[in-house]
Amino acid sequence: MWTLLLVEDEPYVRETIKSTVDWASAGFRLVGEAEDGAEALELIGRLRPDLVICDIVMPVMDGIEVLEKAKAAYPESRFIMLTCMNEFEYARSALEHGASGYLLKLSLSREALLGALSKAAKELERERLQREAAATVYLQQHCDALWARRLHAGAAALPAMDAAAPADGEPPALSPFPYVSVLTAWTGTLMPAGKEAAALEEYFGGERPYVFEYERDGITTRFYWSRVRPPSRLRAPEEAEPAVWLPEAASGGWEEAWLQTLNSLDEAWYSGARGLLPPLPGRPSGGTGGQVAWEWERDLWKSVELRQRSTAGELLGRLWKAMEEGRWPSPAVKAFALQCDRTFAKMLGAAGGPAEELVTQRRHAGLQEALYRRLAAYEEASAESANLQTDHAELNKVIRHIHGHLHEDLNLTGLARFVNMDPHYFSKLFKKKTGENLISYVQRQRVEQAKKLLLETNMPVKEIGERLGFENENYFFRTFKRWTNETPGAFRKTHGGRTQA
Repeated sequence: MWTLLLVEDEPYVRETIKSTVDWASAGFRLVGEAEDGAEALELIGRLRPDLVICDIVMPVMDGIEVLEKAKAAYPESRFIMLTCMNEFEYARSALEHGASGYLLKLSLSREALLGALSKAAKELERERLQREAAATVYLQQHCDALWARRLHAGAAALPAMDAAAPADGEPPALSPFPYVSVLTAWTGTLMPAGKEAAALEEYFGGERPYVFEYERDGITTRFYWSRVRPPSRLRAPEEAEPAVWLPEAASGGWEEAWLQTLNSLDEAWYSGARGLLPPLPGRPSGGTGGQVAWEWERDLWKSVELRQRSTAGELLGRLWKAMEEGRWPSPAVKAFALQCDRTFAKMLGAAGGPAEELVTQRRHAGLQEALYRRLAAYEEASAESANLQTDHAELNKVIRHIHGHLHEDLNLTGLARFVNMDPHYFSKLFKKKTGENLISYVQRQRVEQAKKLLLETNMPVKEIGERLGFENENYFFRTFKRWTNETPGAFRKTHGGRTQA
């Protein structure tokens, strides 16, 4: 609902205008009245109304001067001027200075007023969309930059991160909003944005805030930019997933406000706290130095290479404890986990699992457990592939390469070159030692991996095909059905696989 300020020095005219239409039905809410131009200008600066219905001839300061000064300081406000029959020159001047239109006071009808309001509402909506589009670009860029600085500071060393640099000057689109409220939670736990629109307007006292949502690495933040001071209380269900609410901050301090909500959610990442949480200024320091963590990381890769799973698990525990003591931002922990996962899969010659399982974790300990399960699965897959190896060292090398690079182009010429063999000789040798030709072997391994991903993940079928090196979706479907007599979708449904998200 748009806000409206009525400026008219004659009380009778003012009351007549107020009673002429149902303002709420027309999409407007009357937020103030003024009797002269000076008072009007003060209220415009304080209330920042969307529309001002303003008389032209008034004491102290006339309507044209109010229009000029308001347009210079608050260009987002629209004006409809009130004039008498003999004031058309004033009306023309008002239009030249940016008024949306004018109305004749002596013959003011309900239809004329509604028509003017409808025109103003369309102009306001068009300008609102333009402003919000510009604000979205600005906020997206600055959030990306702040996120990168925070992630780098958390991953570079285990002690506390550096303070974020302030943003450049904010765009005009945000200037009407002196307040910002910030809500941060794990992705998927907030009410869908479309469903909260009506509740938001009621919460902000009839104002419609500008809402910007930023989602990254399993965390979602909503910024609510408003012209009125928001209430400080927000009800949330008990025992819910953690959500951090900062009810009010100055618009220019939105970056620091966001950091405080991220800090608090990170504390919940480590502590397991639930429900509605307060923001957390600053970050605690301490923990193990980055050099020690690097040594543990080096030893972790060595233990994985030697198939020493218990040692790898112990080293993961040390690293996770060090990150907890140093209070790494949760996205930095997830980035490290994804790096570990890719390295595990590559070293063990297994097809890596979907990143979603790791990125969507909501607890520090839960991510460690999920990563360790991945390591165990990769080792088991590696052991299975080892059972398929032959008594020929060079062919074993090829087989290990195939299992570790199913997503790549695996053709006869390239694999023969990999072990410096003639393609024709390599083809005959491969079939003799494995009992099947190369293309059949590669297809079978890809289909076996596809079956695992269909049953154990909710990864889309198309993405599974791409991950396993099928050149297009149709080829994946044909190959999978040739080996299983079912399409990938039917296989997932028949054998109880996870439903696609």
